[in-house]
Amino acid sequence: MKCYTALLLLTPTLLQAQQKSAYTLEDLIYLGQTSSPSALIAQNTYRAQYWNYRAYQAQLLPSLNLAAGLLEYNRSTQLILDPTTEGYKYVNNSALSNSLQLAIRQNIAPTGGTLSLYTQLNRLDQFSPESAIFYQSTPVSLTYLQPIGGYNALKWQKRRAPKEYELAKREYLEDMEYITLRVAQLFFDVLLQQKSCEAALKNYENTEHAHKMAALRMELGSITINDLLQLKVNLLNSDLVIRDAQLSLDMALSRLRSYLGLDRSVTFDLALPDIPQGLNLDYDRVLSLSYQNGTLQMSQELRSIEAERAIAEAKANRGIQASLNISFGLLQSAEALNAAYKNPRDRELTAISLNMPILDWGMGRGRVKMAQSRADVVAAQVDQAFKDHEQNILINVMQFNNLSYQCTISQEMDKIAQERYRICLDKFANATLSVTELNMAQAEKDNAVRRYISDMSAFWSYYFQIRRLCLYDFMTGKDISATFDQLVDQ
Repeated sequence: MKCYTALLLLTPTLLQAQQKSAYTLEDLIYLGQTSSPSALIAQNTYRAQYWNYRAYQAQLLPSLNLAAGLLEYNRSTQLILDPTTEGYKYVNNSALSNSLQLAIRQNIAPTGGTLSLYTQLNRLDQFSPESAIFYQSTPVSLTYLQPIGGYNALKWQKRRAPKEYELAKREYLEDMEYITLRVAQLFFDVLLQQKSCEAALKNYENTEHAHKMAALRMELGSITINDLLQLKVNLLNSDLVIRDAQLSLDMALSRLRSYLGLDRSVTFDLALPDIPQGLNLDYDRVLSLSYQNGTLQMSQELRSIEAERAIAEAKANRGIQASLNISFGLLQSAEALNAAYKNPRDRELTAISLNMPILDWGMGRGRVKMAQSRADVVAAQVDQAFKDHEQNILINVMQFNNLSYQCTISQEMDKIAQERYRICLDKFANATLSVTELNMAQAEKDNAVRRYISDMSAFWSYYFQIRRLCLYDFMTGKDISATFDQLVDQ
C-alpha cells in the first residue's frame, strides 16, 4: 500500500505537463492525495495537532527561565516613623531598583505540584532621603508548591494527550481516504458523462444514416411516412441529447478540476477500471479492523475520559481548596556586590493556604450533579455510536459484496446490448426491422452502459468507504499508513 507522505514528497506536476491519452482512477487519486486543496488542509490540520502534542510534552520537561525587572524607578512621598522623635512624618522617597532571576521549574504530573530551583539578585539605588546602594542576593532557593486535594489538570492531560495525538494521525489517514472516495465519485461522474457524450454522438450518426436509408426506402414504397417522420424526430432529439450531454460533461469536468485544484484547460480521457476478482469481505473481520485501526474506538474513549475529567474537576472545586508551599534557600544583603554573596543566611518558608466555602447555596453540589448527568448522556451516546457503527459496517459490507456480482452481470448486459443494437442496425438496413424496434434497442444499449458505470461507481464508492472506516487496504492486505515525521518536516 502506498504511503501518503511518500506521495507528497514526490511533488508531481499537474496534468497539463503530463502527456498521457488516458487517466486511470489510480492516477486521479494520486493527484488528489498530493495536489488537491483538501490534501493541503488535511496536512496542516495534522501539523497543528502535532505541535499541540509537542506543547503538552514540553510541560513535562524542566524549563529554564530568565526573568528581569529593570529600571523600576519610584519617586513618591511616604509616611515613616522617625526614631528620634518617635513620631510619624512624610518624607520624599526616590529609588531605582533592578532585579535578575534565573529559575528551573519542573511540573510534577502525578501530584500536580511544581518544583522550582532559582537564584536571584536585587539592587536598590536609593537617592533620597539618603543616597545609598543595597544588594540582596539569593544564591540558591528550592521551592515546592503543592495543591492539596485539588484538580490536577496535568494528570488528566497525561491521559488525554497521547490518545488525542494518535487520533489526529488516524483522522489524517481518514481525511486522505475521504479524498480517495470523493475523487472516485467525481471520476465516475465524469466517466458516465463522457460515455453519454460518446453514445449521443454515435446515436446521432446511426440515426442520420438510418434516416437517409429510410428516405430511399420511402421512394421505393417499402416504408411509411410515419416511420420516416419518426426517424426525423429521433434525429432532432439526438441533436438535443448531444448538447445536454456536453453540458453535463463540462459541469462534471469542472467539479473534478476544482476538487483536484487544476486549471480549467485540463482535459481528461478516463479509463474504466477493472473489478478485482474474488474480493469478498467478511463482516466480522471488517468490524474488527474498524475498531482496531479506525477513529471510532479512540474518539469515544476520549469522550468518556472528558466526562470523567469534568466530574473530577467539579468535585475538586466543590470543597476545601488547600495548597502547601515549602521553600528553603540562602539569603544575604549588603552594600557591596561581593559582600552580598558572603556568609548567606538560611531562609525557610512553610505555609498552608485554605479556602473553604461556608455557604454556596448548593452551587458546588449542583455542578457535580450536572457533570454526572452529562457523563450519563455521554455513556448513552457512546453506546449508541457503537451500535450505529456496527449497523453501518453491516450495510456497507452487504452492499459491497452484492455489487461485486452485480458489476459482472451489468458488464455482460452492456456487451449483449451493444451487440444486439449492432444487429438491429443491420436488420433495419435490410428492411427487416421497424423504427420502433430500433429505438428500443438503442435505448436498451444506452441504459445498459449507464447501468454498468453506475454499478462500477457504487462498487468503488463502497470499497473506499469501507477502507476509510477500517484504514485497511483489502486488496494488498496491509494497513493504510503515512510517514508522519516527514509530514511535519515539510
